[in-house]
Amino acid sequence: MLRETLDGWVDKVFPGMGIRPVYLTIIASTVMILYWYWSRSSLMPDWFLDTAVQLTGVTDKAFHGRLWGHFLCLVLMGIVPTVITLVTDRMGLGEMGLGVRKAGREFLIVTVLFVLFVPFVLYFSTWPGFQRTYPRIAAAKVDANIFLLFHLLYLVKWAAWEYFFRGWMLFAFKRDFGTRSVLISTIPFALMHYGKPEVETLSAIAAGFILCWLALKGRSIWPGVAIHAAVSTTMELFATKWFWEWLGMGG
Repeated sequence: MLRETLDGWVDKVFPGMGIRPVYLTIIASTVMILYWYWSRSSLMPDWFLDTAVQLTGVTDKAFHGRLWGHFLCLVLMGIVPTVITLVTDRMGLGEMGLGVRKAGREFLIVTVLFVLFVPFVLYFSTWPGFQRTYPRIAAAKVDANIFLLFHLLYLVKWAAWEYFFRGWMLFAFKRDFGTRSVLISTIPFALMHYGKPEVETLSAIAAGFILCWLALKGRSIWPGVAIHAAVSTTMELFATKWFWEWLGMGG
């Protein structure tokens, strides 16, 4: 009854829209804004830093500042919208792209794409803008152990990130807008790259379309998680000193 009343109110202003895409837009916008502002390392609470140091044995504050951002991404862009949607729409987790069984072909596609991307990643990693940006923490540039641990934990961020844009947002809005939900997902995804090197931010537009296509075809976020994590890790790897020293090619 309440849902019908709210639909009626919205339809008077925006005919045919209904309340559902309105509250989805409010949720999506709110969690992205909160993540953007609250994930700054300067806002990391002491309890999180103390707990993270105890669990990882790493004392580098910059390392844990990044983990704070990963934690908030998981909570704000993963858990919060999921709980709300489970309650309001009863969408199952599989309906929001968390399944994997139908995505075999998509995993093969992202493997091929990654192999094709590596030469471009290597080329762009030599640009000054990338050298200034990556690795995200200075310690990872010279310490392989820090690098590996950081990127293992980064998988939590990639899962939550892909789930928000290519899972929850893509499939929740798809109920109202069909495959046009790709457009709704891609615009904020590209804008959330603000502050990254320009070529990376621009490439996020194409990446948004490709990752949405993969998610829709396989009904799964996991191929997107795999290629996003692989490309990001490789880009940072090429910006480290220890990797090139290990190859005997200097720093």
